[in-house]
Amino acid sequence: MSSIAVIGLSGQLGQPVLAALESSAFADRIAYPIKALTRKDDKVSTDKVQYIQADLADTAAVAQALKGTDVIVELTTANPVLFGHVEKIVAAVKPKLVIPSQFGIHVGAAQELAPGFLGIKIDHSTNLRKLGVKVVDIATGFFAEKSSFSYELVQHYGVDTATNTINQLGPDDAKASISTVADIGYVIASVASDPNPSRFPDSLKVYSENVPVKKVWETYEKNHNVKLELKSKKSAAEARAELKQIWDTEGFVPAKFLLYLNYILAQGEGYGVLFGENERELVNPGEKYWKWSQY
Repeated sequence: MSSIAVIGLSGQLGQPVLAALESSAFADRIAYPIKALTRKDDKVSTDKVQYIQADLADTAAVAQALKGTDVIVELTTANPVLFGHVEKIVAAVKPKLVIPSQFGIHVGAAQELAPGFLGIKIDHSTNLRKLGVKVVDIATGFFAEKSSFSYELVQHYGVDTATNTINQLGPDDAKASISTVADIGYVIASVASDPNPSRFPDSLKVYSENVPVKKVWETYEKNHNVKLELKSKKSAAEARAELKQIWDTEGFVPAKFLLYLNYILAQGEGYGVLFGENERELVNPGEKYWKWSQY
């Protein structure tokens, strides 16, 4: 059985990952309690989760707390300082497996359109592998969470929620690979608890389903009782040229992150948003552990 530590609980994936790890689906593969690092002191430990209040900057103390851990799951934001702390902790703990914060689009595939886009994630995984540990990057496509991504936050699908308009990029039948945060939690738990992590590829592509962009528009309209009006429409080629001009001129601007994702989505399969393969059978063969969600 695997002993598991989770670093970073405050984001979209913290609770779904813990819920999956605590579920009966993987109970016979996990050596409880899970060590969950948190900056807060209001968490109550249970027989399945041991909350450890810690500052990642104190890498020696964190490494001591995680001594003997088989698997480290990292859910931190893409921050060079935080990534540096995690790399030092991994170097000291020497776990059998690290699952870094690579969830979302396939960053490597997006490099052709926007060189260096989220390159910090690629560099981080490279640095971890240099430490001699098994690293599995998990690309999940766009997040889906009813209170947030792909329901409320829909700018990366071309929707301007302030004006209830659509700036369409790409063809009418454009799709995106999407994963609910619950499914992502289960995917991470499955990989983390697997008794033979060496069987996984270095980069794993898993998603709940491929969803037409028009379905996201229709869902937003229904949930908000509004009618979205088409404001503009550009072909995939026009969108690609526009992204190149913006990227060459400005580089990465954090405020335009969702816009970049929309440009990438417009290019279709193979550029990081729409995956050509789904390796879900590696983590959930025949839906043995859970039923995949639907958007």
